Amino acid sequence: MNLTYQERGIWGSLAAMLVIYGYYFATVLRVANDDFDGASAARLVFATVGIIVIEAVHHTIFSPKSRVEPRNEQDVLIEGKAYRSAYFLLVAVLFLSMVAMVLSNLFSASAAAKFIMRPFITVNLLLLCVVVSEGLKFLMKLFFHQSGRV
Repeated sequence: MNLTYQERGIWGSLAAMLVIYGYYFATVLRVANDDFDGASAARLVFATVGIIVIEAVHHTIFSPKSRVEPRNEQDVLIEGKAYRSAYFLLVAVLFLSMVAMVLSNLFSASAAAKFIMRPFITVNLLLLCVVVSEGLKFLMKLFFHQSGRV
């Protein structure tokens, strides 16, 4: 499969994001405690630093091996559509998260309330929103690059 420079970069970024944040959320779900402790904060910092290091190494390795292709109008349109869709999803999910936090606080005094948005859950929910929107952005870029239409 002959991939362009942009497609190789997108595949690498998507794979790094899935591996790092997949591991992070798998460990978070296993030890879903109510508050941050040292291990929870360390996992969050490790995931953030890990994705930055992997992205830097990935783009450094692939950059010299392939000639960077000039960006044409179609690349700009693809990127614009992918960003618009991803950030629409991000804003929608963040708005729903804010509604969930408000409702959780309103009904927390009720005996029927079984779910309260604690800081640990809130931070991980918001991080998941960002990760999902970035994943959608990468997938849309790949789809439009592969299909050749915008």
